[in-house]
Amino acid sequence: MDERQRALEVLSKWRQHQASKQQSPAARRKLLGRLAFVFASIFIVLVGLRAAMDPWSLPLPGMPALTGEWVGTLVSPQGQRFGVYFDIKWDAGGGCPNCGHIGGGAQSCRADGDARQYTLKGKPQTWRGEVFTLGATQSVDDAPGLRLYGMDGRWLADELHITATLASIGVKSGANSNPDTTRPVAWTMRRGTRRDFTVLCARITAK
Repeated sequence: MDERQRALEVLSKWRQHQASKQQSPAARRKLLGRLAFVFASIFIVLVGLRAAMDPWSLPLPGMPALTGEWVGTLVSPQGQRFGVYFDIKWDAGGGCPNCGHIGGGAQSCRADGDARQYTLKGKPQTWRGEVFTLGATQSVDDAPGLRLYGMDGRWLADELHITATLASIGVKSGANSNPDTTRPVAWTMRRGTRRDFTVLCARITAK
């Protein structure tokens, strides 16, 4: 009798195991659905927080973003023409509460072949980002010559209006009376691509 009971118990467990195997795909689908819902909810919350804190960083219906690619031509006080390219990105700031969330990269080119690459760091001065500041740090060792440095910007839909005083590398501070580094310069940038910047540089170099 004991052996028969054991056999029945084994058979019952086997049937339960088989039943659980048949139910497992449905259970897995249910679990995956719950996980997808959780991750989607987290994503929506994070995007919502970013849109509330830095609305300039996300393109929303009827509201373009400051982030993206921009191209423009800068003419220095002495007439030197520069092609300028910005790739503005949202930067979490590395947990620094006083740091702005504007980041990205920039490039400039000049008729004499001078080409430079920069890292951009900046801060919006208004909640929507219509007014902002930018700092440009060269991505490689500074070579002598004019370069971008600190900039003030105003953003209007598909245009950036930038004002800056160019910096000159290789000249002692206070010893430079060059108008290119003592007078502010203003220029306008519009939405474009790196290809547009390459074409602009080719035109500037050809002149």
